[in-house]
Amino acid sequence: MRFWTIQGYDLRTFKGPIDLSQGSYKDSDTIPPEQRKLYERIQTDQVVWCEQDEPYLCRKKKDQFLHAIDFDVENDVDVDDDNIFVVDTLAWCHIIGYDSRYIPKSDHVKLQYQADMSDGDVCKLEDEYLAAHLSDNLWCAVIKKKITRKEDQLLVKFPFDFSKIVSVKKIPAK
Repeated sequence: MRFWTIQGYDLRTFKGPIDLSQGSYKDSDTIPPEQRKLYERIQTDQVVWCEQDEPYLCRKKKDQFLHAIDFDVENDVDVDDDNIFVVDTLAWCHIIGYDSRYIPKSDHVKLQYQADMSDGDVCKLEDEYLAAHLSDNLWCAVIKKKITRKEDQLLVKFPFDFSKIVSVKKIPAK
């Protein structure tokens, strides 16, 4: 299974440690408190964030590298490992306050289709979805053992343990 990440390091040769002040996760010079809390929960801040879709955004700085990382895991296989953590993007986006009505795109498309087919109210369907899928305690839901959505992300401890990583490729700029 292929995941993608943009890093300020060439992960094929970089040995660490990761300098958190060089992160590209947010347009901020400081690590948000929610991100620090997440790192406390997994007991490390030496992780690489990976997503399942190739990023649409172009790199903001010329010294950032796009990597394709191939893992020896499948969509619905438990990630039973202390080196790889599955991040529930629905929970994470609500923790960081990305959008109070955030719904993963793959699920939102289904809601929109359902509303279109039934002349229903998409806002009502969104409300029902959020009530059914958002945990009362988002921190208990943010790390899970299984990849269940296309939008789920991985946090991979660095340096990498190659027991589940098949390859790390640097993708040339387009």
